[in-house]
Amino acid sequence: MKKFVPARPEHKPPLIPMPHNRSIQEGCRTPSSDYYDQIQPSSYSQTKDDRSTFSIGPSRRGTEGFVQQTLTPHSVRNTSLDSTGNSFRRASTLEGDQATANIYKQSSLKERSRLVQRQNAIRELIDTEVSFVRDMNVIEEIYKGTAEACPKLDSKTIKLIFRNTDEIIEFHTSFLAELKEAVSAVYCPKSRRPPLIRESRKDSTMSESMMVQSGISSLAKEVAVEPDDAKDRQASIGPTFAKNIERMRAVHETFLRTSDPASKWLIQIQGDDAVQVWLSECNEAAKDFTAAWNLDSLLIKPMQRITKYPNLIIQLLQYTPEDHPDREALMFARSALENAILDINKTKKNFELVGQIVGRKRKGLDVRAGFARAFGKRVDKLQVLTVRIQEDPEYKALQEKFGDDYLRLQAMLRNVEFYTRQVSEYVHQFLQLLSAMNLMMRLQPSPYPEIESKWARFYISINVENVALDQHLAQVRKHVIEPFALVIRCYDRPSLAMKKRAKRRVDYERVEQLKKAGKKVDKQLGEVAEQYEALNEMLKKELPKLPVYTEKIGNICLGNLVCIQLKWFSTWKEKVKVVLEDAHVPELAEVLVSFQRKFRDMEEQVRGTGILNPSLKLRTP
Repeated sequence: MKKFVPARPEHKPPLIPMPHNRSIQEGCRTPSSDYYDQIQPSSYSQTKDDRSTFSIGPSRRGTEGFVQQTLTPHSVRNTSLDSTGNSFRRASTLEGDQATANIYKQSSLKERSRLVQRQNAIRELIDTEVSFVRDMNVIEEIYKGTAEACPKLDSKTIKLIFRNTDEIIEFHTSFLAELKEAVSAVYCPKSRRPPLIRESRKDSTMSESMMVQSGISSLAKEVAVEPDDAKDRQASIGPTFAKNIERMRAVHETFLRTSDPASKWLIQIQGDDAVQVWLSECNEAAKDFTAAWNLDSLLIKPMQRITKYPNLIIQLLQYTPEDHPDREALMFARSALENAILDINKTKKNFELVGQIVGRKRKGLDVRAGFARAFGKRVDKLQVLTVRIQEDPEYKALQEKFGDDYLRLQAMLRNVEFYTRQVSEYVHQFLQLLSAMNLMMRLQPSPYPEIESKWARFYISINVENVALDQHLAQVRKHVIEPFALVIRCYDRPSLAMKKRAKRRVDYERVEQLKKAGKKVDKQLGEVAEQYEALNEMLKKELPKLPVYTEKIGNICLGNLVCIQLKWFSTWKEKVKVVLEDAHVPELAEVLVSFQRKFRDMEEQVRGTGILNPSLKLRTP
């Protein structure tokens, strides 16, 4: 049977499916159609399951068969799928890189925003500090500097109203300089803010556009520091606060503890016409330098400033990362400032309470009933208190120091008073001696007229009892005795406070025992215990200052006494120059040597006088 051989097809084979990736298209190009024309089918067979299979015979060239096997439709389909998968993987990689870039960009923007916010917080700290220092200088220069011109304001009133504004200015000026140095890597202000123009000021010639341009130009003068994490980590605000916190607390505590009496007194004196004129003139002069309207709003600035520091530090901490070198110091500064504010409030409260206790005057009560009630109450308390609470060792040491200083002041005052009495007595006796010598020389002239003449002139010139002695004693009394007396008088109120404390000691011990026993404390008894604690804290805080001031004033007074004595001695030397007729006045050592040398000759002459030496008289039988 003759085999059937199919004829060669006339049409060209279909094109190979093209992949989407261009690189794969270039690697799998469609071969030329002449290649298929040269291939002859070798056989044709019919399978049992009616599926036809074409077997392509070997090609004329070995390489053509390899190419034919490689470029079968199945292999091309697989190649297309693999290429598509690679393209998907590359697209996924590109999308991942883009997402990573977006995340990095977002983190960079977030970090930049944090640095900008932190820089703004630092800017607010510095700018508000500059504004505060300027306001305090307005108080010192405009209000306090012109207060003496007001006839109704004496030195005591000025001291009560303005208190220690000079110390606050001195501290905050140096503190501002340290803050600027600490943040110089982040913020460098180079210009002051433009003068403040109030809306209510009708005579202003500056338009709104000029004000805006002035503000823009002043901001342009500031050094714009690009946000940089490395520079931001160089800012050290926390250590600056930690270094100055104690001095800050001291100056603000001194100012704020008498704020209520100062405010009440200022309101009271504002009813006077002269004070109103003075305040209006000062307000008019200060309106271009501060946003405050009057003196009251300026005097409240120190309290507002110290209470604002913790908020500014909290704002800084919000934009300070955990690994920032300044974060720990900022947290310590915030805690220290909060404790300082609490201490100032407690000191202010204790100061007012102690003032009420010490300044309280006893009403006219029945003395007998008062003694009976006091002794009866005290006996009951002593019977209940079986175990006494130990005295505060710090207060006990201060109490002993207080007593020693008081006795030392008394001794020094008595010594100076004794000196004045001794000088007066010496001058009086010396002038009596000169008067007796002058009278004797007049009654019986001696063979030494030159010496008698010198003694007479010396008596006339040395008569200092009426003028020089009175001036000398007046200076000693003014510059030595009166200051010592004032210092001793300053010990009266602390001594009274110590007595008040000792009086409330038993009540305090009673309250402590009731608290330990878990019993309820009576309201009146609790108030007495609170007064005792206020007195104890105030005395422990104020008593250490008293010896320091006492020592300073004592040294000044003793120095004044030495200067007054030198002047008194120079007065005597000038009197002696008149007699000696020589500009050189011999010192005491020279006077003693000369006296000892001439005394022997005079002593022999005196011994040769019969009236003075009875053994030389001739005996009569």
